[in-house]
Amino acid sequence: MELRSFALVVPVMDDGRVMMLRQYKHGPRKVSVTFPAGFIDPGEGPEAAAQRELMEETGLAVGTLTPMGSYVDNANQKGCEGHYFLAQGCRRVATPNAGDLEEMQEELWTIEELDRAMLNGDLAVTHHVAAWGMARLRL
Repeated sequence: MELRSFALVVPVMDDGRVMMLRQYKHGPRKVSVTFPAGFIDPGEGPEAAAQRELMEETGLAVGTLTPMGSYVDNANQKGCEGHYFLAQGCRRVATPNAGDLEEMQEELWTIEELDRAMLNGDLAVTHHVAAWGMARLRL
């Protein structure tokens, strides 16, 4: 089984807090906190997709975008490939416009709050847990 590749961004604001999205996710069947993420469009590179998704979902522009790696999510069947980025020095430049009818609420979290969220299951999707672990090593 193959799924579309995606880009995921951990957006850190100038004050060190991290922009999170609280939204319902069908996979875990619950509301959880997530990072901005989305599919990579045909002909689009992972970095461009990361910047586009961040802008669409949060209205944030990136100061510095650092690749954290690309990983296959299923070792035996591939599934899809995720491209992970740390975005630092983010600032709001536009109104969010995801355009895909997803309802989401923006929240600013401290590093310590995100550490607790990862431990208590508020980050309910593996990709987001992995992204926070990779970002945490860099912050």
